[in-house]
Amino acid sequence: MLIKTIKVFIIAITALNFLSCKDKIVNPNDDENIEPGRRDYTWTIDSLETIAPYNSYYYIWGSSPNDVWIVGNIGDLDKTILRYDGNSIMPMKGAPVTDFWSITGFEKNNVWLGDESGNIYNYNGSSFKKYGSYILPEFSYATTYNFYANSPNDIYAVGSSYKTSDNKLYGHIMHFDGKEWKYVIKPGNDNHQYFKMKRGTKFNPNYYMIAITGSSPDSTFLYEFNGQSLKFIYKDRQGIFTSPSFFSIEDRIYIYINKKFYRPNGSNLEFYKDFSDTHINGTKFFGRSEKDFFVQTTNGIGHYNGTDLTTILPLQGRFGIFDAVVFEKDVFFVTVESDSYTFYLIHGKLKE
Repeated sequence: MLIKTIKVFIIAITALNFLSCKDKIVNPNDDENIEPGRRDYTWTIDSLETIAPYNSYYYIWGSSPNDVWIVGNIGDLDKTILRYDGNSIMPMKGAPVTDFWSITGFEKNNVWLGDESGNIYNYNGSSFKKYGSYILPEFSYATTYNFYANSPNDIYAVGSSYKTSDNKLYGHIMHFDGKEWKYVIKPGNDNHQYFKMKRGTKFNPNYYMIAITGSSPDSTFLYEFNGQSLKFIYKDRQGIFTSPSFFSIEDRIYIYINKKFYRPNGSNLEFYKDFSDTHINGTKFFGRSEKDFFVQTTNGIGHYNGTDLTTILPLQGRFGIFDAVVFEKDVFFVTVESDSYTFYLIHGKLKE
């Protein structure tokens, strides 16, 4: 998939090799009481090129189906943030002019964004406040790739900082306590980029985090983070390309590798589901429950309802899902058609 900037790394992770535990099957059928997700959606597909033809949009967040934010890399300087209000998509007036790499929030009057210049912004409903810059003296830029927000006074931000002297990227973790952002893990401890943080407190109170060294797919790591320090969990085995990922649904972490799902349970890793006979063609999952989640397939957007996985929205061309946000009756996807490099907002709404 084509990416316009060299600062985006498409993570190709090799086979999962847990060093601290063995695979353990622990009651893989404990989801019997979960209702299957519905599939009777009506779909709307809007091209973002008609609004901002020189921008690339990768990330999405929303407080409701009538307040959806879309951010990414800028070309049109006055269109760094797009917002959908339930009827139309419009550029947000007064938005900072920067490349955004992450977004999260709690409501439409409390939204957090991170950029590639060491800045973190908060939107309070009427204006943006800039916290930063958080670039340390020996580094030339810092990027926030992901937030994990527990509450308005307990937010983590992960990313990397570029050190000019050795031309390397070093991972960092920051924390917001309701007043200010501070480094928990300063850049310089290891030559990693911290890309993704998730948490599922149902069986483990800690956080999981993906890190890579440089841009190489042969040096990918999984860490466990307790809020203060990192614990090394695995390093990929080289030579076996399997593209794993991880995500959280209903307060539980799921690890996906080689078309199989695993669930961390304390110090064990339990096998959950095998999707080897499906047409999954992506490693990003978005959903409401174990029986109601979405994923990219070979020919469109797929849905799993606890029984089978099928393409519920066929799409033409070479497309990819960058991000999604899921509500009770609505789901929004940010996608790209690679040949034309056109970005789209796809909205699915359950029928009444």
